[in-house]
Amino acid sequence: MLNGGKSEPEIIQSYVDEYGQAALRTPGGGTSGWIAWGMPAAGVGIGSVIVGVWLRKLTAKKAESKLVTKAEWNSEVEKEIAAKTFDEERRKLF
Repeated sequence: MLNGGKSEPEIIQSYVDEYGQAALRTPGGGTSGWIAWGMPAAGVGIGSVIVGVWLRKLTAKKAESKLVTKAEWNSEVEKEIAAKTFDEERRKLF
């Protein structure tokens, strides 16, 4: 086409006319082009939010598990009272 006397913009336009916007491998400047350019950015943004929420839950779960510690009894009497209370509550619920 260059040898035929056409300029570079004319050649590009003929390809776009024949094959559509896909011939350029870049989205156009219209509304659909903005959507096409915005989708990868939106995907990265949404993925980042999902990973951030997941990490926050994971760290919160780890912090919560660190807070829960074994109960240390000051005396055997307290331990027996707690065991009896737990048994009574289990019987009520089950």
